[in-house]
Amino acid sequence: MTQEKLYVTISADGVTCSTSDAADAPADVLPVLTLPILDEIDTGVTVGTSGSSLLAVQAAVKLLDWGVNTGLGTDEISEASSTWLAAKNDTIADCLKKLELVDDAYRKLLTNEARELLDSAGCEDVEKMTR
Repeated sequence: MTQEKLYVTISADGVTCSTSDAADAPADVLPVLTLPILDEIDTGVTVGTSGSSLLAVQAAVKLLDWGVNTGLGTDEISEASSTWLAAKNDTIADCLKKLELVDDAYRKLLTNEARELLDSAGCEDVEKMTR
């Protein structure tokens, strides 16, 4: 059995893998779409601490803004999210809890509590979310 090196290139277009390090080498693996917004949620939201719900509100606001401006389709987002979550291995339960907090905050932003919630989370300059 022979081993080959795998060269990974991360760019704005995604992640590609090739068995050659030449600049024009074809990708041996189809590009994988990455969603840096999920990494922001993972690092910025905490679970079970004081202020975790306010951090989730801030993350929900960023996620909504990203969603409006992303240009990606639901299938692309779903596939990239599933790939991102699958790579979490040992921390998957913690990631799911963080995403649940953000989802709860998002749902509250669609209610008449939104203005108070935004203000208390330090998002005074954000317009109230509407469906």
